[in-house]
Parts: sequence; structure tokens; C-alpha cells
Amino acid sequence: MNSINRGTKLVLAVLFLALSVTAYAQDDDAPSCSNNSLKGAFGFQITGTNNFFGPFAFSGRFAADGKGNITSGTGTESVAGDVVSGVPFIGTYTINADCTGKAVIVFVRSDNQQQAGLNFTLVNDGQGLFFMSSDQQTIETGIAQKIFVKKGSD
Repeated sequence: MNSINRGTKLVLAVLFLALSVTAYAQDDDAPSCSNNSLKGAFGFQITGTNNFFGPFAFSGRFAADGKGNITSGTGTESVAGDVVSGVPFIGTYTINADCTGKAVIVFVRSDNQQQAGLNFTLVNDGQGLFFMSSDQQTIETGIAQKIFVKKGSD
């Protein structure tokens, strides 16, 4: 009986080892992201509601340097129906290994500087983002896509 228990233990140990190796191999296929994963020019749009100002939409483009900086951005915003074009912004971002991240956007205006927080997920090998506002009193979501992706390039 002891040899059956030993045999059963051996089979279970081999089965457990095989499952562990399979799980480890699948993890090798998981993406590994960093600040370098967000680089280049992107077009974006964000819509929703800001509880302070009302309905909100913002669309435009930005450039990320792959080092955690949004080096330039400009867009057209509509806040409660009041439309303003050429709204400039810059910012910083941090990307985790699981391709989620956070950004702080600074709207650079002559009359004041406002900040907005975003949580995002990189998708399509860094060619796009899904994001939402991380600020309280807002319900704003959006997407961004890389501009002019070269075929066959990363």
C-alpha cells in the first residue's frame, strides 16, 4: 500500500510540474510594457461628463517620447457646448509591465493651467490606448490610435 501511495504521489508531482511548466510558458507570451511602449504621434478623442462643467468632448493629437513624457499635444474641446480649438497640453505618464498606466495632462493656457488625470491600457502592441479620467466628479472615457503606423514595423 505504501508503494501505491508513493506512486500516486509521483504521478501527482509529475502532473503538478507539467501544469506549472504550461502556466509558465503561457506567461512568456504575455506582453511586457514600459514607458518605451508609448512612443510617437497619436490621434485621440475623449467624451463624457464633467460634473463641474457638464458634457465634455476633446479630440486632437499628442506626441509621446517613450520616456514618460507627452511632449506636445493640441486639440479641440467642447465644454457644455462651448467649443475652443487649439487647446495645448503636455504631460507625463508611467506604464506598468502589464500595459496599464497613468498619465497627468497639463493644459497650458495663458489664463490658467489645469491638470487632468488618466488611467489607461495600451493595446495592439502599443499602437492604441483605451483610457478614462481618474479625476473625481468626471465620467470621461476615450481612445487613442497611433498616426501613420508603418507596415511591418513595431
